[in-house]
Amino acid sequence: MPKEETKPLPKPRNDADAYDVRERIAVGTGAIVYRAVEIETDTEVLFKVLQPEEMQNPLDLACVLARRTELARVKHPNVAQLLDVFEDDEGSVLVYNYMAGKGGQLCPKDSVLTHAEARAVARQLCDALLAGEDAECPHGEIKPSNIIIARGGSAGPVVQVQDWGLAECRKGDLPDETLLFMAPERLKGGAPDFSSDLFSVAATLIFLLTGHVPVQGASRDELLKAWTSFDIAALKPIRPDLEASFVQWIGWLMRVKLRDRPDSVEKACEVLVKCIAYGEALDKKKAKAAKAASIQEEPSTSATAAKAPAERVQLPSAAAPKAAPARPPQKSAAPVAQQIAPPKATPARPSQKTTAPVAQQIAVAAPALAPAPGKNAAPESDSNKIFRWVFIGFVACAVIAGAVWIYDQRDSMEWPWKKWFEKSPASVTQVEQPIPEPAKAQEPPKPEPKQKKKSNRPDPKKPAP
Repeated sequence: MPKEETKPLPKPRNDADAYDVRERIAVGTGAIVYRAVEIETDTEVLFKVLQPEEMQNPLDLACVLARRTELARVKHPNVAQLLDVFEDDEGSVLVYNYMAGKGGQLCPKDSVLTHAEARAVARQLCDALLAGEDAECPHGEIKPSNIIIARGGSAGPVVQVQDWGLAECRKGDLPDETLLFMAPERLKGGAPDFSSDLFSVAATLIFLLTGHVPVQGASRDELLKAWTSFDIAALKPIRPDLEASFVQWIGWLMRVKLRDRPDSVEKACEVLVKCIAYGEALDKKKAKAAKAASIQEEPSTSATAAKAPAERVQLPSAAAPKAAPARPPQKSAAPVAQQIAPPKATPARPSQKTTAPVAQQIAVAAPALAPAPGKNAAPESDSNKIFRWVFIGFVACAVIAGAVWIYDQRDSMEWPWKKWFEKSPASVTQVEQPIPEPAKAQEPPKPEPKQKKKSNRPDPKKPAP
C-alpha cells in the first residue's frame, strides 16, 4: 500500500514546563493519561504518566528508555509516535502525538461498526502494522483500548494505534484485556511478532463489529482451549450484513496454527485491498438496483390507476375488468421483489463472478483458509499429538519384543502352527532315505576249462606195461 507522508511533529523538549496540561483523559493499567499542549508550537500532545507504585500493570521506565530509539522509528499517520520521555514530580512521562476520538473499548456502546467502517478500520490497522514491519518493531499488545477511533467524518473513521512496543516493558503479567485478544502462541509465552499482531487485529475487529469479546477465560489455559474451538462462522448469524470474503479474511488472520496465517503483513494487506474493492463494488450495485427499483415502481402504479377506468368503460362485461387490472401489478411488482429479496435474483450472479478472484487469492495465500463444511477448523492440541505418538511407540515396542521372544522360544516350545510347516511322512522318508551307491559292474564269469575227452589211443609218453 502507498504510504502517506507524516506531518512534522514537535521536537522533544525534555521539560515539563514546555507543556501545558489541560485535562485528564483516562486511567489505564500502566499509566495515567492526560491531554496537554506544547506551548511553543501550540500542538496537542498526549501525556502518559508512569506511576509504578499505584498501577496494576506498571511499565519499566528503564526498558522504555532503552527502546526509545527503536520505538521512535515507527512513523505513520495511524500510529501514536513517541515524542519525548522525561521525569516529573508525579512520575516518568511519555509524550505522544494526540488525536481526538474514543477508545475502541467504548465504541460498541454507542454503536458497532458498520460494514464500510469495519473495512476502513481494518485497512488502517494493517497500514500501521506495515509501518511497524518496515521498522522491524512489532506492537505486541493490540487491543480495543489501545486503538483510538474518530467517527463521524465524511471520509469515514480515522484510527490511531497507541502504546506501540510497550508490551515488552511491562512489569509482571500483562493486563487481563490484553490476554483476551492475544494470539495462542503469545499465551504460551512466545515473544511478540507480526503474525500475533495480525491475530490480535482480527480479534479486535470482531469486538468492534459485535460488542463482545471473541472468547472468554479466567486463565491462559482456558483462553487457549477457547481459541482452539473458536469458529469464525459464528460471526455470520450475528452480522449477516458482512460480506463473505471480508469475514473469511478475518478468519484467515485468526488461524491457531502459524503456518495457516499470512506469512507477512504485506500479504494480508494485499488480500484485504481486494476484499474491500469487491465489497465496495457490491454495495454500489445494490444501491443502484434499489434506486432503479424505486424509480420503476412509481410509474407502474400511476399507469395502473390511469388504465383501470378506461378499461372498465370500454369493457363493461364482468370478465374484462377482472383480467385488466391483474396484468399491471405482475409487471411492476418484479423490481420490488428483487429489491426485497436480492439474493434470489440480482446479487447471486455478480457474487459468483466477482468473488472468484478474491477467493482464489485467499486460497493461494492460505490453502486451508476456509474450514471444511460441518467441521471445526480448530487444529489438534499438543497433548493429543503427544498421546498419539506415545501410543504408537508403545505398540511398536510391544510388537518387536513379542517377535524377539517368539524367535528365542522357537525350539523349546510346542507351537500349534509348527504343523503347518511340517511335511508329510512320505516326503520326509524320501528326503531322509540315504541315496544308494551306484552298483558296481559285475565281472563276466570265467569260462570253465574244457575237459579233454578220453581216447582209446595209448599215450606214447607212458611206458608199455
